Amino acid sequence: MRFLRKHALTYVSVDAPAGVGVSSVLEATGADAYVRFHGRNRENWFKHNVEVAERYKYLYSERELADWAKRLKQLSGVCRAFVIFNNCYRNFGIMNATTMSQMLSR
Repeated sequence: MRFLRKHALTYVSVDAPAGVGVSSVLEATGADAYVRFHGRNRENWFKHNVEVAERYKYLYSERELADWAKRLKQLSGVCRAFVIFNNCYRNFGIMNATTMSQMLSR
């Protein structure tokens, strides 16, 4: 993190299935925070015979999103937060982004 701060680079926080080698650390290394939500569909994460949309087939619950919203609100020194939903199955990403937007604006 020190390297990113020193070189004015933004750390990308990721939410993905537990145990797949991706840490869900929320850290901001500058004025912007960036979080990517890939869903928690562990069952399809490493499958080779599924389409990409199936890998990210995950609709976050309100409780899961509320946990992240709380963490985002607690970041200090952040001017903007970019929150990207890549759980691109049907309209899951749009639904979750709408919910997250409402949570963050409260």
